[in-house]
Formats: sequence, C-alpha cells, structure tokens
Amino acid sequence: MAGCSGRARDVSDSPEPVTANPTASAPTTEDSAIEPGTGGGDTAVDPGGGAEPDTTSLVPLDSVGIGFTTIATVPQPLDLVAGPDSSLYVASKTGVVFRIGPDGSPEEWYDIGDRVSTEGERGLLGIAFGPRGRFYASFTDRDGNTRISAWRIVDDGVDPASEVSVITVDQPFANHNGGHIEFGPDAMLYLGLGDGGSGYDPLGSGQDTATLLGSILRIDAAGVADGYRIPSDNPFVDHPEIVAPEIWLFGVRNPWRFSIDPETGDLWIGDVGQDRIEEIDLLPAGPGADVGGRGANLGWGVLEGDDIIGDPSDLVSDPVAPLHTYSHDFGVSVTGGLVYRGGAVPDLEGVYLFADFGSGTLWGLRPGPEGPEVAVLAEEVGSIAGFGVDAAGEVYLLDLSGPVLKLRPAD
Repeated sequence: MAGCSGRARDVSDSPEPVTANPTASAPTTEDSAIEPGTGGGDTAVDPGGGAEPDTTSLVPLDSVGIGFTTIATVPQPLDLVAGPDSSLYVASKTGVVFRIGPDGSPEEWYDIGDRVSTEGERGLLGIAFGPRGRFYASFTDRDGNTRISAWRIVDDGVDPASEVSVITVDQPFANHNGGHIEFGPDAMLYLGLGDGGSGYDPLGSGQDTATLLGSILRIDAAGVADGYRIPSDNPFVDHPEIVAPEIWLFGVRNPWRFSIDPETGDLWIGDVGQDRIEEIDLLPAGPGADVGGRGANLGWGVLEGDDIIGDPSDLVSDPVAPLHTYSHDFGVSVTGGLVYRGGAVPDLEGVYLFADFGSGTLWGLRPGPEGPEVAVLAEEVGSIAGFGVDAAGEVYLLDLSGPVLKLRPAD
C-alpha cells in the first residue's frame, strides 16, 4: 500500500484492490469480494438505529434552552481536549497548541508551526493525550501529507527531543485530509482520513480498500516506541491482500469530525458532502464491542448521504445508511460533534451535538425507536470548525475566527 510510513507490522504492504461485483445494479454486494461477516456487510444499521432511550419523559429538543460563554480567543482553533491535569488544550490551525489558563488567557504550550502547512484545509488538525504519558498531534507537514507525531510529556510541557513519527500518509490534494485523532476506550488510536481531495473522488479512494484514504484507521500507537502496530483484532487483518489492515471502516469523503461516546462506545461521524447532502453516521458499538463501526462501508463515492451518485457495482460491501442527512438548503459543510455527557444542561444528556461550518447552525440529535429527533438548538453561532469536551463532560465549540465557546444553560 503506497503512501504510508511509520509502521511496525508483519502483514503485506501491497494488497491488491478489491474487485467489486460487476453485475450489481443496486447498492448491494451479495457477491462482492468482502464477504458480509468479515467486517463489510453485517454492520448495517437502520437509519433510526442506535441507542433507544425511553423518550416518554424527555424534554423535546426544540424546548431546550442553551447559551454560550466565550472562555478564550485563540487563532483559528480546530480541536480542544482535556489534558492529564484537566486543563484545556486547544490546537490552532497555525501549528500552536495553547493551554487555557485559569483566567481564560491562552498560554502557548507547544509550537510546531515551523513544520506545518496551513494552506486551505491543511494545518494542525487534531491533538490527543494518550497512554504512557505521551502527547499526539495530527498535522499536515510541509510536503502536504498527513503526519502524526508523539512526544513524551515532561513537567509542564513536552520534551522536543522525544518526538517520534507514528504514521505519515501521502495526500494527493490539499483538501479532504480529515486529520481528527482520538484514543478509544480500547487504548487504540483512531485517525480519520478523507478521500484525498479534489471533487467527486477522482482517485476512487472511498471504495478502494487498498488505500488508507477515505477511511477511519485503528492502530496501536501507544504499544510501541515509535511507529505503530496493527491490532490483531482489526476487521481486515485476515485479508491484507485486498484491504489495508489499518482500516477500521471506509467509504467516507471527509470525516470532519468523528467522536466516540465514552459511555456507550458508539462511533459518530460528521461526513462532509459534495454538492448537495451532509450526513451524520452512527455506528453503534453493540454488545461486547469497545467501539462501533467495525468493518463498515459508508458508501462514498457511490453514495452522497443517502443518494446514489455513482455506479452501485463499485460498492465493495453493503453500505451503512446515514442516521441523518441535511441538504445545502440548511448548510454547506457539516462539523461532526459529540454526545453530551455533562451536567450543566441535563436535558441534553445523551444528545449528539453537531454544527454546520457555513451556516453556523447548531443541532441536537437524539436517537429513538421511531427515528432520530433532530432540532435546531442555536443559529448563527459562528464558523464552527470543531468541538471539545472537558474533564467534567462539558462541551465547547470552536469558532475558526477565534472564540472558544462553552455550552451552558440559557440565561
């Protein structure tokens, strides 16, 4: 598989592309190369699937009052995480990581701006604190490629000399790089990668399972000194000749962003659409699973949301239907969020929050047996490019123009 470095692996580096069913005439893969049960076909969920809470006593989402408090202003914030000390750390697109001080002032914590490309959708795209006292950053390097590096945390910062390269993935275009990273409850590192860019997936990355592009990866980055291992329980480790074994799920266009519900292990994805449809995907963890989405195919570039825009015979396995879609009448670029697990706004417990970068609309989505309840919670909030959560489970919205907003009850 071309375009990847930093690996510590004992599987084939050159899997052959999957051959899709040449006779299919609808979105089905009964005869496809990835058999249902190997991670491709048995993860499909009903569009109204996911957790099914008792909704009889819940306050309707359109009745929930919320507000925002600006806690800090940071140049082009894209990601926010709570550190081991419970302080908030914010990744700026420019390549600087800021720590929010007790008085709300952003303090420069670590700067890798000299190695980050920031044109277009590039930049410092994601940060995470991992096991074994290491800090991880996902960024676009000076060659325009996706890179994840890790540093050892020391005292009040990181040791610059301790940097190791975890993974580098070649990016053919300057957009659709994805870049979000998150450690799951299984201590594995999840990385979201777009289809590589341009428009309408010209490289066919979404359904090409020999490439890492157009996928969410799952790798063991904490269990090695540098590089990574491929977890032995990844869905495609037994098929390295046809599927890159780093892949956890595939068929995404530009997952901006994804999140793992810490209470359920459900995986939520906001996948940016092409010209018409934005989508939210819910991959339930299910019994005995740490994280949802194992082996799923989300359908891009045959499907945009729930619409067929390509040749169904190009699907290499049965696609998982989105939980929710919206047209460009309501926004132009989804920003995936997270499930609210804080205490400040009890009526939002278990509700997935997401936004649109273009319209500034914030929505709440509550799964249910009759399909999801979706409601506008706030309008014209800002150019929301990311979400974050603190140690108490409270939610923050990141406006690319600078403000870091804390969600709170209405006045």
